[in-house]
Amino acid sequence: YYRDLPEKLMGVLKFGVETGADYVVKADDDFCVNVTAFLQIAADHERDHPGAELYAGINYWSRGDEYDIMKGPHGETAPFMGGAIIALSRRLARTVAGPDWMPNVLRAAYGTSSDDANLGKMIQRAEKLHNLTVIPLQRPTMILCQEFETRTMNLTELRRSCGTV
Repeated sequence: YYRDLPEKLMGVLKFGVETGADYVVKADDDFCVNVTAFLQIAADHERDHPGAELYAGINYWSRGDEYDIMKGPHGETAPFMGGAIIALSRRLARTVAGPDWMPNVLRAAYGTSSDDANLGKMIQRAEKLHNLTVIPLQRPTMILCQEFETRTMNLTELRRSCGTV
């Protein structure tokens, strides 16, 4: 169910934090992360923005109010990353899934089943309450490929669709 996506996202962030990951990357199950591209994105971020937190994704909704479903119950909005892959640096993920766990998991304040839009609101809250500097970065190159109906594709066709042949 889509209504369970925010809880799933919080679980992924918490797991990443608890295992000591430098970056937590959430990908939809029908997409592949381009690890080489992501490692370069992370290295560039660390070089260009020392001390700042990374919030990367495929699509960036700069206002967070482009569609009504993105808004909270009282019209709250926040910019957010949307799409199949989203990445957070360790400190940002730790803040969202650590000290801010309870208000974030009780998402009534955010009022939407959209995990992407909710995460934008969570990050906005973390920036304000914890004095974080967050750099949003839209990078479609984080996608390696989308598996289109792998049941009907042979391995060569799948590799071709992912650009590896």
